[in-house]
Amino acid sequence: MEKVYEEQEIIGRIIDLLRQTSLYEDQYKKLVSGAFYPENGFHDDLAPYIEVLENGYQLVQYERGMLALNKFTDQVDVVIFWIMEDVLFRIAYLKLLEEYRNERPLRFTADRVKEVTIMLHQAFAKIGDIYEQWHIEGRRSVIESPLRPLQ
Repeated sequence: MEKVYEEQEIIGRIIDLLRQTSLYEDQYKKLVSGAFYPENGFHDDLAPYIEVLENGYQLVQYERGMLALNKFTDQVDVVIFWIMEDVLFRIAYLKLLEEYRNERPLRFTADRVKEVTIMLHQAFAKIGDIYEQWHIEGRRSVIESPLRPLQ
């Protein structure tokens, strides 16, 4: 069994990895810590939420206040990857909102989807390691599928 890391250790590791990218700024730290400490106990729809247990990590998602995903892993890398995928997507989306601020609501055209995809690929290329491989393989969909096992 792998060592089970505490919330702050995981948050620190994720932020260190995100700082290797051109997308991350310290103002986004709350996006990372929110996966462990949701504001006012409220979980954003489909945002990752992690419960650290004695023997591993519970991966949880809510949609409209209802539990949508509840999976267990003992691999901290799965936790790190899942949070980074979500945080990097949110940051990329915020960057698009900023770039196209005069366009409300922001239309998610094929070109915009391509922009986000490129930003994510570039970020994970900078991070490298198993996280880049999992990003390329689309591992997030495996993690977020209630019917597919993690291991």
